[in-house]
Amino acid sequence: MTCVVGIASTRGVLLAADSQWSGYNERGIDTDSKVFQLSPILALGCCGSGRTMQILKHLVADGLDDPPVDRLRRWYVREFQPRLAAIMDDYGHLHKYREDSVQEMGDSAFLMAIRDRLFVVDSDFSVSEGRRPFAGLASGGETATGGLYTKFEEEWEKGTIDEEGPVSKSWDWMENTARRAIMAAADTTLYVGGPIRYVRTDVYTDDEKVLAKSVLANGPTEREDEYEGWYEIGPS
Repeated sequence: MTCVVGIASTRGVLLAADSQWSGYNERGIDTDSKVFQLSPILALGCCGSGRTMQILKHLVADGLDDPPVDRLRRWYVREFQPRLAAIMDDYGHLHKYREDSVQEMGDSAFLMAIRDRLFVVDSDFSVSEGRRPFAGLASGGETATGGLYTKFEEEWEKGTIDEEGPVSKSWDWMENTARRAIMAAADTTLYVGGPIRYVRTDVYTDDEKVLAKSVLANGPTEREDEYEGWYEIGPS
């Protein structure tokens, strides 16, 4: 009951989400944001249970080291996911199915922005990274993804961006593109609405930027071969 979108660029990742909460017979606008930073290079955009979002926002980052520059799936599987599952279990919110020992987040999922990389984390904690530099999630996710694809296809046909990997676009372009995609979902979906909120990630921490300028020329991070700072702009 949400719409969360992400766009990966050489500047970092933009995450955006609506602000509506929905019940069976009612809805409202939350003063909290569904997109948020855990560090300057790590941000999440959540859908589903508000409780899962609160655990991710206020508990998981305590004592968590920043993700590395590369091998990010390995970092997620070995560091982030076990920590998340353990904390959800400690706070009574981990869904367990004894017949096959499966552990899940229930009806929750989230987009995970790390540096210039965009991942989707599903309800069973599995992580994936699409070859396209954008993703949409939740009730309005399919509509928003279609809107993003249409906008990106225009750029592909003009030859202004590549079809794979992070794009070289301004934050304004990404904000406008994300906003239009979420507005399309709000116009056609009962469970999407309210102000649109955004958050960005940096590609490198301040310490890493010093090294990146001399060693990596401040370029994008290498992709693997394997196949609190939200804000609002403009009207919702």
